[in-house]
Amino acid sequence: MQIFIYKHKMVLLTEEGKALLHYATRIISWADEARQVLTDYAQFKIGKIVIGSSNTPATHFLPKLLGRMRELYPDVHIALQVKNSPQIVEMVRKFEIDFGLVAEYKVDDPKLECVPLIEDELGLVVYPGHALADAEAIEPGMLQNGYWILREQDSASRRMMETWIGQHHIKSRRRRQNYMATIRLHPCHTLAIFFPYLYLRTTTFRKEGNNMKKIAWTLTSLICLLAACSNGNSNGTAGASSPAKAPIENETASEPVTLTFSTYFLSDQMKTAVTKYESMHPNVTIQLQATPSYGKDLDEAAAYRETFLTSTNAAILAGKGPDLVEMDILPIEAYADRHLLVNLQDIMSGDASFHSQDYFTNILDNARLNDGLYGIPLYFYLDGLLGDTAAIDKTGVPINDSDWTWNDFMDAAKQLQQKGEYKTALISEPSVLLSELTVDNFTQLVKEKNGERKFDSDSFIDLIHQVKSMIDDGLLFDMVKDGGGRGSATTLQTKAYFNAWPIDSFESYLLNGFAEQTKLYTMPHPHSYGAGGYFSTFGMVGINANSPHKQEAWKFLEFLMDDEAKTITDASISSHGFPINKNAYDLQVEKLKEAGTIQSDVHPEIAVDTEKLDRLKGSITEAVHWVRTPSEIEETIRNESKAYFSGQKSAESVAKLVQSKINLILNE
Repeated sequence: MQIFIYKHKMVLLTEEGKALLHYATRIISWADEARQVLTDYAQFKIGKIVIGSSNTPATHFLPKLLGRMRELYPDVHIALQVKNSPQIVEMVRKFEIDFGLVAEYKVDDPKLECVPLIEDELGLVVYPGHALADAEAIEPGMLQNGYWILREQDSASRRMMETWIGQHHIKSRRRRQNYMATIRLHPCHTLAIFFPYLYLRTTTFRKEGNNMKKIAWTLTSLICLLAACSNGNSNGTAGASSPAKAPIENETASEPVTLTFSTYFLSDQMKTAVTKYESMHPNVTIQLQATPSYGKDLDEAAAYRETFLTSTNAAILAGKGPDLVEMDILPIEAYADRHLLVNLQDIMSGDASFHSQDYFTNILDNARLNDGLYGIPLYFYLDGLLGDTAAIDKTGVPINDSDWTWNDFMDAAKQLQQKGEYKTALISEPSVLLSELTVDNFTQLVKEKNGERKFDSDSFIDLIHQVKSMIDDGLLFDMVKDGGGRGSATTLQTKAYFNAWPIDSFESYLLNGFAEQTKLYTMPHPHSYGAGGYFSTFGMVGINANSPHKQEAWKFLEFLMDDEAKTITDASISSHGFPINKNAYDLQVEKLKEAGTIQSDVHPEIAVDTEKLDRLKGSITEAVHWVRTPSEIEETIRNESKAYFSGQKSAESVAKLVQSKINLILNE
């Protein structure tokens, strides 16, 4: 195979060479990324430690140490598993954890290395009315025939207590129960228990206003660090999550600062905003790293997209990359999981100039991941079903969309078709509807057998036929196959009760061409999701966790959210969504109402329906479900089912292929 040719005194790539170059570039990028990741592991910049601990050290010894560890090594994930001492010892022996902490007076195992860390005592705790409560000194014989609250069978403190009782020949009447429940529920004057002093120093027991008596006892226990003598990698699962990073100090640089901002969907509006910000802040320069989102054909556009994804991922994983990055097509969840983005909630809470009431907090609150906000959407839009209210009202069929499922919708659709003048109930894509129905019925479709989860292809075939019957009965209009797309003349001329229609601007809401009287209905979804509408985000901007200029990056992002957003009062400009800034949104609405009319390139001028406009804000504030990229399962169903709906494959063959792929996903 020839990859180079010599022509006109130049060495040129053949078509095969060009194809190879694409992969060679990616391989080199991956090699650099792999080298950097290994270096980071070696320098303890990233990694994972799995710790096992018994209850006492986990509760009263580890928290401060883990917090300090997090401060020193913020990108090292620390997982904690809490079990009793014998289980921790066994987990260390099997290399299931990196090391263990147990409260034991000794650990005899030649395969383990035991390092004493802290020496602690067990203290005797009795009820205030106990006969020994006021004793200044207690001899072992005074404990004869007493009732004892015991820890569980494998508890280290119980073993030490029983050993001590046996050494002093103390007879006892034991009451073996959950010891904390016993303390709360049995205020018996004859009960007693031994507690580690680490516990006693941090706990106050109260009953009827009196502290339970604590009596020092020289029964020594050790908190030991256990590690296997040979080096082994842990394969334990993650436990407790890492503590959150401390907020970034609210400081701005007085020296010149250059911020880099990587974006895929670069707009003229963003260029103008950068120029304006630089003029307002002479010490700040913003370099836009823009990758074209379009090309001369689909192949070139796909290549640009791949370049943006590969180069950005490689740079950020290597601890480099831009200060700010547009996350719309990047894996924001994976970035958040690996602590590659700043938790913007920390900055917002520490910034006195930031006023959350100025923004649509329902959008910000529900765009959080792992209890953190790792990107702020400059814009958002609503996902729902646009309904022809006049036609629906004529049928007399009640529509309750507050918390309806797709099964509920299909029942209503059949009633609408029977009682109304329209034959079609919904304009959508069959493959998308099938994936929605699958999510609705997922618990019925997935069965567990012999420890494995199985996707039921027979039940899935029923769903496929259900969607197909909707097409055959005219309930569902395939806007792609039969209509030529959402905005095509054929689709717009189709009379239907509902249309799967994203509301991404005032134009799409007021000038949709679907019907004269419309209402945005909530997208059907599983009951388990809870009530509320759906929203998608656009212009999601995050700050690189390794940026040396986090505070300056935040100030620019805040400018985009606030000052700059308010300058855009022409509602037609925001065709890519509504601004996250409520004041900017209100200014656009005010401008529309003042104009009194609205028109577009494809729709004639109409009067602005102010009541309908007011209802839109209600729909916005009720949106709480974030529509992100379809899950791997949804994507599989959408892609594979198209072959059936286009007549290329049978339902059975599609179901078999989907079942195979989803089973792999479920049991990864």
